[in-house]
Parts: sequence; structure tokens; C-alpha cells
Amino acid sequence: MKKIINGTIAVTAAVLFLFSCSRRITPTEPRLLSTPTAVSAFGSISGNIQLKPLVCPPCPITVRVPIIIASPTPGGPTDTPTAEPTSTYTPVPTAITACSGATVKALQNCVEKASVLTDASGNFKLSNLVPGVYDLQVTIPQYDVDNSMTGITVTAGVDSAGHNLGVIKRWAPGELMVFFDATVTDAQARQIIASYGCTITTAYTNNPAFLSYYLTIPADKTPPQMEAVFSALPGVRSAGRESYGCGCPI
Repeated sequence: MKKIINGTIAVTAAVLFLFSCSRRITPTEPRLLSTPTAVSAFGSISGNIQLKPLVCPPCPITVRVPIIIASPTPGGPTDTPTAEPTSTYTPVPTAITACSGATVKALQNCVEKASVLTDASGNFKLSNLVPGVYDLQVTIPQYDVDNSMTGITVTAGVDSAGHNLGVIKRWAPGELMVFFDATVTDAQARQIIASYGCTITTAYTNNPAFLSYYLTIPADKTPPQMEAVFSALPGVRSAGRESYGCGCPI
């Protein structure tokens, strides 16, 4: 009986031991914890740049020819009315194309915060921008920005999309743009410009931080030559044939 009892006890103990162990090592069912989606602390600005050049002429030009009509009385007054248009050019726009390689900058108070080049399709995206309000500056050699983009609000985790610009080639062969800093007055700037034989076509003098002027340069000079001349002068922030889209110097 003792052996049987011992044998029975041994088997029973083993079964109980295994059962007890299996209860201890069985893992509990996994508990799924919901992880909130992380929101980026930064935002972005995206858009597209297109070229809209015009062939010139087609600039709409109307030519009026003055006609002198002699007085029927010898020594009397003559009349010089303006004739009807004798020649008119019709604008012929070229195809609109994507502007690749344009520099797009995000600025705050004219301080650059980010910049990027447009891709082959003219698309751009300025990423990792701290939430706030930005201006866009687009620079393209020998092209003038058709419209400006200011006051773009950037929100954390959001792409501010759809900021598209069209640019028109406006530079004439003898044009240049010059920016002077606040150390130069308008009168001084005009004197400097005139001393190099240049003529001011348009002046922007309402910004206390800088003055800017579109110039026509002498016929025997090239824009790169005059750009080098003006860029080397004290008080000149920049000179060149690039333009801007937000009123900030290049």
C-alpha cells in the first residue's frame, strides 16, 4: 500500500506541480494601449512657380504720327493735329512653362528663415517653419515677380499649400536695380546714380530700411558691369537684375 500510495502521490504531485506552473507562466492577454498621433511642432509652405514671358514686340504699342497742315494764308498759323493710329502691335504670349531652379525664401521682417529651389515642375515646399506669419521672396535671374506674397500664416503640423506665383520677364537689355541701405538718403542715392550716367526709371523710397531704384544704364555698359560698380559702393545693399516678391531686398 505504501508503494502504491507513494506512487499515486508521486504522480498526483507531479500533475499538480505542472498544473500550478502552467498557471504561473501563462502570459496574460495583451492590453492594447492607444498611442496619440504625434503632431509636428513645425509647419510648411508649398506652391508652384510658373513663367509667363511675352515676346516683344508684342508690347501693345500705338504709333501716332503728327501731321502738319499748312495755313491757307501765307504767314498764318499752322495746325498740328494728331493722326489716327497708323501701327499697332498685338501681344503674342509664349507658352507658360514651369520655372525650375527659382529660389524661394520664407522671411520674417525681411530675415530669411528657410529657402528652397523649385523642382523641374516649378513646385516648392519650405519645411520646418516655426508657427508664425511669413512673406515669400522669389528670385529668378532676369525675371520680375508678377505678384507678391505676404502675410502667410504657418500652423504647427499643417502645410500651407497653394501659394502659386506667375512671373513675367520684364527686364530690358539696359536695366538694373539697385538697393541702398538706411545710411544713404534719397538725394545722395540719386546723385550717385547720376554720376555713373544712369537714369532712374522707378524709385521706391517709402521704406525707412532701404531705398530701391530701377535704372537705365549707359548704352556702352552692360548690366553685369554696372552691377559690379554699384555693388562695390558703400551704402549699397545689392545690385542686379533679379527681383523680389515681398518688398525685401535681395
